[in-house]
Amino acid sequence: MKPFHYVAFGDSITAGYSAPRRRGFVDMLGFRLGSRFPRVRVANCGKKGATSGDLLFYMTFSPFFHSALRRADLMTLWIGGNDLLHAYLKMILFRHPDAIPRSMHRYGHHLDRLIGVIRRANRSPLLLLNLYNPFPLSPLAVHRVEVMNAIIDGVASRWNIPVIDIHDRFLGREPFLIDGFRTGSLSDYRLLGENPIHPNGEGHRVIAEAVWEKING
Repeated sequence: MKPFHYVAFGDSITAGYSAPRRRGFVDMLGFRLGSRFPRVRVANCGKKGATSGDLLFYMTFSPFFHSALRRADLMTLWIGGNDLLHAYLKMILFRHPDAIPRSMHRYGHHLDRLIGVIRRANRSPLLLLNLYNPFPLSPLAVHRVEVMNAIIDGVASRWNIPVIDIHDRFLGREPFLIDGFRTGSLSDYRLLGENPIHPNGEGHRVIAEAVWEKING
């Protein structure tokens, strides 16, 4: 019997960063898919630190990505957090006041092109995940994450792709779902060392549950 191939595209969250033994929502979802399909193969194409532009590069030029994309029977795509974070750092460190709006504009184009690359190669089900906010007590973060998610909704609507609302799953539960959560303010961010950004084990479980519900729905 032909294996069922699940392929996950994204950044460090998809890669399982901060999950116990790096077995994050992708592995959890792969395990659940095993209850429906006798043979499941998981290809984790998550890259730590990747922006939408980075992922577009990998999707265009990486033989590993090409191979995984062609085989996929189910795909998830989750990208954008690093686009926002890098733009914030440019604004703070280099005093570029327009860094965030410019980054968000590029992000919309990159996301549209990413889905185009995927759809030209494979018409299997694709699920798009939106962004949660690891800094819910910072108005800047609240507003910008909302705008990013509106961009995600707009692109997904044009391609008729479902969006899984991770934002609302995490809202109000951040201290329990984010690894190393402190105050929920952008002042918690440090250029060096660990930062309270990634989901912990419970956070990854919540994400996997949200994706599984969409699949079963």
